[in-house]
Amino acid sequence: MNKIEMFAQLFGILGSISMMLSNWQKSKNKMMLFLTFDSILYFIQYMLLKAYTGAFTNVISFFRVLIFSNKDKMVTKYKNIALYIILLLYVTSGILTYNSIIDCLPILATLVYTIFLWQDNIQRIRIGSSIMFSMWMVYDIFVKAYFGAFFECFLLITSILSIVKLNKGTDDKIIKI
Repeated sequence: MNKIEMFAQLFGILGSISMMLSNWQKSKNKMMLFLTFDSILYFIQYMLLKAYTGAFTNVISFFRVLIFSNKDKMVTKYKNIALYIILLLYVTSGILTYNSIIDCLPILATLVYTIFLWQDNIQRIRIGSSIMFSMWMVYDIFVKAYFGAFFECFLLITSILSIVKLNKGTDDKIIKI
């Protein structure tokens, strides 16, 4: 592993810590703050690794966090438009940066997570996180973000634990059908 790849791993570790801390927040605003740092740190990691789909996905994720943090202030008729624009940006980014089938994973991961993040139910957001972590873990292995892959696995486990632990004692169903 060369120096640039090692430096990239450091940003991946910091991004992972930020993501982990986001999952354990009880309020959506605090969760969004940690997700902002997560996007910036992962962007740097993927740029250093020349994994451009991952990098540009995180740029869009940064703006997603800013927009979603202010969702309640938006005029009702524009709320869904903001969601659709973000989803379209992810798909467009994926098309523009596509090199192999592996590049589909961060796009799918962020599409799923964005839909869950749009909802106000923090437990559902945690479920979306779990789905996202599993896809990013595989992507990280292929782009040589090894510490990122390790932390994605760790985050997947902590996310599942937070779903179980923070749902105990409530009458809420995790997934409502």
